[in-house]
Amino acid sequence: MQGNNLKKWRPAVLIGVLTTLVLTVFFASGVPGDAQSAMEKGDYQRAAQLYGMRAREGDPIAQNALGSLYYLGLGVPRDYVLSSKWFLAAAFQKNADAQVNIARQYQMGYGVKRDELRAFGWFRQARLNKSEIAESYMKWIAGGMILGPLQMQRSLEIYKDLDDLIPSAERGGL
Repeated sequence: MQGNNLKKWRPAVLIGVLTTLVLTVFFASGVPGDAQSAMEKGDYQRAAQLYGMRAREGDPIAQNALGSLYYLGLGVPRDYVLSSKWFLAAAFQKNADAQVNIARQYQMGYGVKRDELRAFGWFRQARLNKSEIAESYMKWIAGGMILGPLQMQRSLEIYKDLDDLIPSAERGGL
């Protein structure tokens, strides 16, 4: 019975996630100047170029914004692997929005291997970095029994620090 209720909520949750990603890019950008202006004008290709320059310089806000553009396919081809790369780069700099975004990628298996434990760990990091929505996702995981209590505890044990969330195959790439 509970599984059917969860299936009913999945489309609503997916729409909520997409809305969150778009709103993060539009309103939480914080990258000054032209990139935000290009976004507001709908010139996503120009925004991607400008965010890309800032992202390569290490700006976590631009990295998260660029990850969102790749995730949504706005101004660049849709590419979940590249979106994950940029979300991770920003997430390791304690950008809470990026931490939520990469948690969702791990939860859904978009651009990364699906890993509910790692997703829960990222949501926890986002919550520690003052993300309000991360708490909701953690409750959704717990309430939907996506992870059982022992799995959630295991996630908290093995992913207690930010560095613990780096997959071993990616340790040299970030």
